[in-house]
Amino acid sequence: MPRLLTAVILTTLMSHISFADSQDLSIVTTDEDYPPYTYTDKNGKAAGLYIELAKQVSLSLGIEASFHALPWRRATALARQGKIDILLIAYDNVENRRSFWIIPGNELGETTYTVCTVKEHPAIDKYKKISELPKQLIINTVNGYDYAFAIEQNIELNTQAIGRSEPHLISLLLGRRLEAILIEQSTLENHPRKKELCCLNEKIIGATEFIAFSKAATSRQQAENFSSAMRKFKQSPEFKELLEKYQLSGL
Repeated sequence: MPRLLTAVILTTLMSHISFADSQDLSIVTTDEDYPPYTYTDKNGKAAGLYIELAKQVSLSLGIEASFHALPWRRATALARQGKIDILLIAYDNVENRRSFWIIPGNELGETTYTVCTVKEHPAIDKYKKISELPKQLIINTVNGYDYAFAIEQNIELNTQAIGRSEPHLISLLLGRRLEAILIEQSTLENHPRKKELCCLNEKIIGATEFIAFSKAATSRQQAENFSSAMRKFKQSPEFKELLEKYQLSGL
């Protein structure tokens, strides 16, 4: 689905009422499209599997959730400051643990990445191994994102952060402004110009994505309560129906 320019920015965003003091739960996500997980629908509202999952779990706790789709850096900053209760999505790393409650049970899914170039690039074809990529090849990534690759894969890439989003990276690559990019597999699969790219068959397993609770706005107990409700919902028929709606077998 193409990105819509209208972001979901509610008037209550800056006059935030903490989750600790009310039954309202504010959740912020990126305004970029990553279907089927998060994207902006035709009405300019945040939508997708992760949005519906968070909404259903909130309802099971008797909480009304509001969603805000913003540029990623602003979304992260607001959550760190406690002006938003939850950041959707975050990785479990040292930096995030300083600002967020990262609780087992609040997992969303595991990311898978791939390296792509334009089709005529002389150094790369889809059958190459990641270890065979030229050492001098600069692989561009999204600025501000954390790519925590599985240790057992022993991945070493010559990366440089430049793009504001993965769709932006693809547009720069197709415009011949970059040699190679690292993007999520789901982004590639849903991109309308994916046939113009050459992507490695070998994939890189990344970190697990979490629903992260802002320490400045919520307590650990609230994050743990959400975790318990999330675990329960994932065992329900409603969760299975949700996966089927987005044509997925699991997270």
